[in-house]
Amino acid sequence: MTVAFRIAFQIRNLLPLIPDGSFCRCGSEMDRFTSHIYCCPTQGDRNKIRNTMHCTISQALKRISTKYFKKAKLYALNGEPACDHFLERVPGVQIPEDEPIASGQPVPRNPMAKRRADFGFSGVARTILVDVTTTSPLAKEVKDYRPGSAADAGTKKKAREYSKWFQIHQTDRCNIFFFGVETSGGLGKEARQYVKLLARLAGGPMGMEIQRIYQQIAVELQTARANQVYITRNRFVLHHPPAQPGS
Repeated sequence: MTVAFRIAFQIRNLLPLIPDGSFCRCGSEMDRFTSHIYCCPTQGDRNKIRNTMHCTISQALKRISTKYFKKAKLYALNGEPACDHFLERVPGVQIPEDEPIASGQPVPRNPMAKRRADFGFSGVARTILVDVTTTSPLAKEVKDYRPGSAADAGTKKKAREYSKWFQIHQTDRCNIFFFGVETSGGLGKEARQYVKLLARLAGGPMGMEIQRIYQQIAVELQTARANQVYITRNRFVLHHPPAQPGS
């Protein structure tokens, strides 16, 4: 039994992942399921854990999507595609050029100028971009939680950022999907729409294909969550309060 499988089994069956009385290195008590790390006040530690799931899900979703888009003669773009190459800008918006400095390295004046989707697919007349966002139901901005609501909140936040500069609802040549997924496994509304798009491209029974895609995503989510727990246990969990919180 691998470590990842054992952790996934513990998560699935709500078995403790760490002993009671453990602490985060920020100084807070760590719950037995390590959920504290998603709302840890130490942003650097929180981001390391969040990025673990984001990277895993982005790569897996691109891999899952490839065979479906190939049926529509849409092929994977290299790397992380720059949105400014595919999305129409909001009328009147000018994205400033980077300012050179003494070292010769440019300084980004606008974070959206270099915005890149996580992956994309393109063909003769159509491009699909996907930006994955991972959220926790424990996030302070999530109120009256229900499955998928935290992912929807993350999706709306992404959409607000993009819509300042790009016409994200422009559908003549390019669509962008914000694939919101929760650490608990819930998918946002737009993520579910993306799954339905893949299922339609398959050309078979929609219900069966949607179920097949969900199963693949669920396996990747469980793997990502297990990796998060493994990293948390080995890097951030202490058996006693830290002498100096955050160290």
